[in-house]
Amino acid sequence: MLSTMLIAGSAYADDTGLKNAASYATGTTGNPPADPDQAIVDDVATGSTNDDACALFRTNNPGGGGEVADSEIYDGFTFNIPSGATIDGIEVLVSGYRTGSDGGQNPTTGAYFKVSLYDGSGWTAYQNTPGLTFTDAEYILGASDDDWDRIWNADSLDADFRLEVIPAGPYLSGEQWKLDSVRVKVYYTVISTYEGLSHGYWKNHVSDWTGYSTSDTLESVFDIPDSFGLDDNTLLEALDFQGGPDLADKAQILLRNAVASLLNAAHPNIDYPLSLVEVIADVNAALASEDGATMLALEAILDGYNNLGADLSS
Repeated sequence: MLSTMLIAGSAYADDTGLKNAASYATGTTGNPPADPDQAIVDDVATGSTNDDACALFRTNNPGGGGEVADSEIYDGFTFNIPSGATIDGIEVLVSGYRTGSDGGQNPTTGAYFKVSLYDGSGWTAYQNTPGLTFTDAEYILGASDDDWDRIWNADSLDADFRLEVIPAGPYLSGEQWKLDSVRVKVYYTVISTYEGLSHGYWKNHVSDWTGYSTSDTLESVFDIPDSFGLDDNTLLEALDFQGGPDLADKAQILLRNAVASLLNAAHPNIDYPLSLVEVIADVNAALASEDGATMLALEAILDGYNNLGADLSS
């Protein structure tokens, strides 16, 4: 079935889902953690521990000529955001825990990870996790509407985006910060360039029909369940369906916009969100369900597509 994009005029909101890094490099402190590759995959169960599956950070690494914190930069997240989209917010999911002195389970309180993002020109201010516990837990930094005080470019995000992780907080000899994984989700809005005209338009402008005739029957295009009794109605008649409370009435409501979608997808000067094959397949699947809610849910999506507007002259 068709993905239920959120249509608001000619825009829709979406997100990338959680993405893992593909590569890593030593961070700005100059001291790398041990096993930084282990933070690329989330493989420690929440509430448990497995040091071998984590990147191991210290706040007093003696490398680089002084006792400074480890740091690591992760990149290669491959978000694949549509070109021209507006970035609304970035969410970082940090998974990890803390071990106490000499690897024991008695960490000092107030220890945390801090995370900064790179947008191609500079690093953001750090956001901090809450205090870590001594078993694995997940911490969310940022949000769907948190841009980290940056204006992000969707077209260059895959190339430019970096994420740095640094441990912070009180330290006792032998303690370590364990980073199980760091994942990123980007929220964005796409301004649609798609087009579509309403069932009312197609009912009153039959001269603009392309590929189909007003006398074609619904059954000649769609797979109509016999129980609905609509096989022999024409496409033009379907554009005037009124619907009602019964299941067959709800099928009429769907088919009214389904025919409009069909005509939109068939027209060479309309950039419709769906192809003819997709329109027919989605409508057939909804009809086959013989479920009123399923049919009306698809009808609402098609109605949104069919009210995007279009210029048939080009």
